[in-house]
Amino acid sequence: MERMNLRAPEETEEYDDSYEGDYAYSDEYPYAEDSWEDSETAQVVPMPQHAPAADLSRIVTVRPSRYGDEDTLAIANSLKDGVPVIVHIGNLDERGQQSLLDFMSGIIYVLEGNMQHVTSMVYLLSPERVKIYNGEGKDLTSKRR
Repeated sequence: MERMNLRAPEETEEYDDSYEGDYAYSDEYPYAEDSWEDSETAQVVPMPQHAPAADLSRIVTVRPSRYGDEDTLAIANSLKDGVPVIVHIGNLDERGQQSLLDFMSGIIYVLEGNMQHVTSMVYLLSPERVKIYNGEGKDLTSKRR
């Protein structure tokens, strides 16, 4: 190894552990002790509260048999509570389907949510705070305004 000039360094003690610096230490501070006592108390302002995050531990599925029944109300209440809803409108006649689509569109508009057409007769309604992505990772819920 010496031929390649690769030998282990010699161990030497070159440290001075008892160094006492040349810096002067001062116990004095640049401000007066009583300067903070005379200041006014700041007003405490509460932090703004955000709406609770959407409950993603559940998703409601609805298959209404007629427009205006309890399933219609379940759609609105679930979205209002922040729960996504999957709606199959295939059990309704053509007029009922159109009425329910109009109703769902109105709810989504008021709650600033999102509605996606999943397959024939199936829609995914999501609250504002729930993001929906397609298989390619594209955000389908971004608003275009």
